[in-house]
Amino acid sequence: MGKVQSIRKHSGKFGWLALFLACLFTLNSLGISLHIKTPWSNKSKTTISAAGPIEVPRIDPETLDCRALIHEIVPVKGKKVHQLSFVWHWDYRKDTVYIKAIGDVDTCVNGGADIQSTPNGGWLVNIPSASIDIHRPRVDMVATAGNINFKKGLIGKITDAAWWVSENNKLTPAALAYAQELIGNGKCLQAAWNNTWEAIQIAYFKQAAAKGIDSSKVKINLVVGTPNFNQNKVDLTSATFKGYKFDNPDNIECRVSASVLGSNNGRR
Repeated sequence: MGKVQSIRKHSGKFGWLALFLACLFTLNSLGISLHIKTPWSNKSKTTISAAGPIEVPRIDPETLDCRALIHEIVPVKGKKVHQLSFVWHWDYRKDTVYIKAIGDVDTCVNGGADIQSTPNGGWLVNIPSASIDIHRPRVDMVATAGNINFKKGLIGKITDAAWWVSENNKLTPAALAYAQELIGNGKCLQAAWNNTWEAIQIAYFKQAAAKGIDSSKVKINLVVGTPNFNQNKVDLTSATFKGYKFDNPDNIECRVSASVLGSNNGRR
């Protein structure tokens, strides 16, 4: 008899809880949000990090001002932990997003290249390293759209209706912003530089060939050192990213494909 009473007692409590959650879901589905002061505080902590090495699978020579297009694959993981604090701390919900971002960055020669005709009918091209502009790192959202996996678990689905859970967590946009920062990160661009420089030369060889000039008569020099690889560095500690903790982009691993230039050999 005692056990039966105990079961009834606890089932009554769970019944009230189920009714409470049902009411929250109903209100949430009707677009009605509650603003109720609670005796506890709700906090969240968001961390964004690389989920593996950045890959540079391909570099395409181009014959416009932008001479090489560097393709990158960037895996990123974001996590937001929701915590209730009332006497003790309880991490009751963890939202995670995994993104395999597909993107690219242009390497341009902006107005600084000096192209001279040579006595044998060829070209002598001198490119100051300062004129090389590593430009427009971007995440290709069309290519990336199918590579975004957001998870919040059963507790996340239940607490979506609760008034203390912020719906505007911006976890996925923050992870995409971090992926774009990694695409333009100087460490990987430097790792791929020898191949990028080869692609730049191939672009000039193709431009010369289009004008009827034998590519064997084209010589290309890089003047004074190497380019500034940190041209696109973003301050991840700025107010724009307040409330987010990002892994240091300089700690990432980069892998440049052995066949990054494909079948291009530079002399066609």
